Amino acid sequence: MINNRRGVFYQISADGLLYAMIVIYILISPVFSVYAYAASTAQVRLIVTSDLHGWMSTSFVYPNEKQRGLLHIEEGIRQARLEDPDLILLDAGDLLQGSPLVSFFHQAHQNPAAEDLFFKTFQRLEYDAVVVGNHDLGINPLFETHYRPASQFPWLAANLFLNSKPAFTPYIILHRFGLKIAIIGFSTPGSHMWLGENQLKGIVCRPITPSAAYWLKTVKRREHPDLIIGIFHAGIYPLRDDENSKLNRLPPANSVMEVIRKNAAFDLVIAGHDHRLVPNRTGRHISYIRTTPVVQGGRWGEAFIDLNLKLVLSQKRWRVVDIEHRIQRASQQEHIRSDYRRQLSEDYLAYIQAPLPYMFTKTSKASATRCLNLLNALANSETGVTGSLLPKVRIYKLSDHVGKRLRRLDLLRWFRYDNRAVTVLLSLRDIQLLIRPESEFGRRRVPGNRLLFPFFSRRLPDFKSNVWWLDRSSFDRIYPVKVSDYHFNGGGGIIPQLFLPPGQALDASAVSIRDRLFEYMKKVLELPEECTFLRYIGHESKVQLAVH
Repeated sequence: MINNRRGVFYQISADGLLYAMIVIYILISPVFSVYAYAASTAQVRLIVTSDLHGWMSTSFVYPNEKQRGLLHIEEGIRQARLEDPDLILLDAGDLLQGSPLVSFFHQAHQNPAAEDLFFKTFQRLEYDAVVVGNHDLGINPLFETHYRPASQFPWLAANLFLNSKPAFTPYIILHRFGLKIAIIGFSTPGSHMWLGENQLKGIVCRPITPSAAYWLKTVKRREHPDLIIGIFHAGIYPLRDDENSKLNRLPPANSVMEVIRKNAAFDLVIAGHDHRLVPNRTGRHISYIRTTPVVQGGRWGEAFIDLNLKLVLSQKRWRVVDIEHRIQRASQQEHIRSDYRRQLSEDYLAYIQAPLPYMFTKTSKASATRCLNLLNALANSETGVTGSLLPKVRIYKLSDHVGKRLRRLDLLRWFRYDNRAVTVLLSLRDIQLLIRPESEFGRRRVPGNRLLFPFFSRRLPDFKSNVWWLDRSSFDRIYPVKVSDYHFNGGGGIIPQLFLPPGQALDASAVSIRDRLFEYMKKVLELPEECTFLRYIGHESKVQLAVH
């Protein structure tokens, strides 16, 4: 009853409680909303590098260019690690071969992995994974016997097999930022046309596209990851080396675009091998192939890409909805150059600055190129060998050399890779095809990796007449000719056009082409007339010796 004080009291209490609940709900509902939103979002930070090629710093070899190398990005990576201990650090391959410094360690030390300055610096950065690149396999047997066992990080390559079993770790699982993250690595099948059997050691490079489909399905079934990242040491565009791959009867060497178009399950793709930095500066949009974001890590430590992936949980699946990025360019601070110089051993400095008895005088690029190609051919000439068809050297800048003594360092700049000469038996028709290479299908210009410098100790029939083959004796004759191991294995796609029989190699040099050239120029006293700009000054000249 209304006059019942106790009844009135209970009625008022019930109304007050209802109002109080409404007020409390209004006040705390935003808190629950924020909590629910936070529980359904996440951020993942990672840093990407690629194609370091053993460069600690380019400051010693290329002092007048912008400095690049691991030392120039090391501090930025360390700072990012301090800011975010969960940060994921990845490299897209071609780590161990390319710079004069690592070439020296490969030649001069019985256990190069224990002495290699570049490799020890890389190890200290605590990378989470590195993809196997063709230039990593290219230093075999050193890679398998020294570098791989000493590595404090996993080497990834889901499509490389040995005796029908994975030759490397296909993928890794990281638990970072409260998520389960799968990282799957793939390596280019082009290794089969750039490397010999002594480097591949029985490894078979399977096609990337079906391998990606298989491992995506396998990882999803086994691991149920929240995020899948694909990291490839392979180019994006299939047209690059496409014809060469077909001539070598190999899967496409560069098929990242095809992989993404047929496999949409990657949340992020990282690509190497192309030596491109994409995006190339902060503020540029991330590239997408269909709905998959793609980045490329550049080369030689020119920069690293700092990525911040923003994810949202939608329909029980994490999705990348936005990517913030920062391009951290290589530092140009002078102390890095001086610190690097102090780390270099006297043995290495003596090796790289070893002098030749010639001084470089003023000339044109065309004359210098013609001379060096000729000297390279002469240095690799042997008794019983008819001639050579070796890669052409290219010189881009002469001003740094004029008036200075020639050194091993100069040859290392012009001949960047440790190619060796291989003697093969060629017919006149084979030689004609190599001297006159065709451009790749659909292109006008002949690519540089098909241009060879012909040198023969005896006069061959005139190929321009195109009637020499009517002479049966000329048609059937076979000549021993030196080519580079890069071309012999299939690089450039020119040797596969000849249909050489298996086991064609007669002799493979144990010394690199550029080292043979250095030893030749140390001893020869008289150069051909094409090299008059190289003035002989002797081994004990008092001419000012510039330190490059």
